[in-house]
Amino acid sequence: MIKVIIERFVAESLETTYLNYMQETMQELAKFPGYVKGYSLQDKHDPCHFIVTSDWKAEYYWDKWLHSNERRSVIDRIQPLLENPEKHTILEIPDV
Repeated sequence: MIKVIIERFVAESLETTYLNYMQETMQELAKFPGYVKGYSLQDKHDPCHFIVTSDWKAEYYWDKWLHSNERRSVIDRIQPLLENPEKHTILEIPDV
């Protein structure tokens, strides 16, 4: 299993629009193969800073979502709201 963390900074005064889009996105994600769970979080001290976490059965499924038409339609709506490009981090439990 992997965890993906996406960091976004939304332009000031567009937070509500972003949150509405993210609510729709999380509903779409729930239907996508390989998706386990996720959260959309807002920085308590910086309302323009958002983190999205999602757990996937394998990186293969995340990659399918990343390049899917469903995600493309989401990004096309969210991109204009962002101050800069989103940042992805893919995490896994290390082998010890």
